[in-house]
Formats: sequence, structure tokens, C-alpha cells
Amino acid sequence: MVNRISVEDFNKLNGSFFKTNKKDTRKSREKELEDLWRELIKLRVGYKCEYPNCPKTEHLNSHHIYSRIHKSTKYDPDNGMCLCAGHHTLTSLSAHHDPDFKEIIIKNGIRTAEFYQKLKMRAFTPAKIDINLIKLDLENELRKYSK
Repeated sequence: MVNRISVEDFNKLNGSFFKTNKKDTRKSREKELEDLWRELIKLRVGYKCEYPNCPKTEHLNSHHIYSRIHKSTKYDPDNGMCLCAGHHTLTSLSAHHDPDFKEIIIKNGIRTAEFYQKLKMRAFTPAKIDINLIKLDLENELRKYSK
């Protein structure tokens, strides 16, 4: 049985984002954004591995299609895939080790070539990010999927 969590419960577990004390550093706020992003990636696919024909629903990771160094897509839900640990990093068929991973995803209809092309353009386009706005967007997306 998959445990699902509401946005409100998730925020209670992870604390409020809009703290005003001195410990509220940008780094801690970004950690909270990463946690929201990871939860959204898993929630929107029903807590299962997106690799073709993989039945796994445990030990799931939220994988960035384009690296987190690309700030314009770091917290973009389109830049994420839910993968089991094996298909994320642990096996030769993983996103981080298989040079044909993207082609397998396209061939099996998980994502399209056009999707990857548009995402690549966004990833390599410099953008200034507003972490407060990103937080609101991620929370709204989480609400959509947790209903």
C-alpha cells in the first residue's frame, strides 16, 4: 500500500517556508524546494517507477532529467522522472549509466523527442529564479495531484 501525503501534512513535516528568523537561509529554503519537487515528481505518477515495464513502488528517487546545475529547470516538474533506485543510479540500465536511457524512454512513449528538445532549451536558457514563487507553484501542483 502506498502512503500518500497531503500538501498540508508535508509542510508540517518539513516546516514553514516563510520563516523570518536569522536561521532562514537561502540554502535551507532551497532544501525545502527540493523536498517539495521530489514529492511532486513521485506523487504525479502514483509513486511508481517510470522506467518501461518496471513494477517497483519502493525505494523511489526523483531524477533530474537535466542536471540541477541548470537553475531554470532545477525545480521544474517537467525536468523530473520518478525512478526506482536501480533505474536511477544502481544498475547498468540506470539514467546515470545507460547512454541509451533517453532513447528507451522515448521509444516506449514515456516522453517524446519534442518534450526533450523543449526541456533542453529551457534548461540551457539562463533564468533568474524567485524561490518564493517557485514554492507557491510547487505547492499548487502538489494540491492538484493530492486530491
